[in-house]
Amino acid sequence: MNGGKTDKFPVIAKEPQTFVENQLQDKDRKPESGVTEGMVERQKQASSLIEMFQQEALNEKQTRLLAQLKALEKDRLATDAWKIIAALKKEKGLLEGQVQKLTAQNSNLTGGKDGAGNCKR
Repeated sequence: MNGGKTDKFPVIAKEPQTFVENQLQDKDRKPESGVTEGMVERQKQASSLIEMFQQEALNEKQTRLLAQLKALEKDRLATDAWKIIAALKKEKGLLEGQVQKLTAQNSNLTGGKDGAGNCKR
């Protein structure tokens, strides 16, 4: 050391040593136009294919969901139909009971004769 002064080391420009440094340096270079156009075209084709596959997958999913919806609707309709049938059977039973009751009342009122005046006994 000379009287409190420090010697500075000169900075030497060096070639890139790592892959990343090489890639960064390569970005500064302009690729040939034919290569760029080819890459752009391939990217467009790839994007188009990806979009087509995504649309197809979406269509298949929509078809599956519609089929599930139809199946659920069928099940709901079948359940509703069975509920209606059960209610009608119950009502039929009640009506048959009322008919028997009214027939018995009628028989008591007419003295055992049917509606045409014929004797039932």
